[in-house]
Amino acid sequence: MDAEVIKNAIGSLESLLSDAKDALWQVQGEVFHQVNTTPEGGSYDHPRDAMEGYLRQIHDALLVVLEAGNLPQARASLIGAWPGF
Repeated sequence: MDAEVIKNAIGSLESLLSDAKDALWQVQGEVFHQVNTTPEGGSYDHPRDAMEGYLRQIHDALLVVLEAGNLPQARASLIGAWPGF
């Protein structure tokens, strides 16, 4: 197990999750016809695209973490389940 890779990925994952939540907040506003910006007051021109991009980055980071953690079955499971997500 490569603990250093895992430790370094935690901060990136937290940041990506926060950004994805901000985009989701704005998408929810669009779906429910509310004027929502991100909780920090910003907005995305294309929040669905932003959320998709953040989720792709999270996916890629998780693949690296699972590889570093020597968890090939969990990694394969994530790869298999991702298209449905």
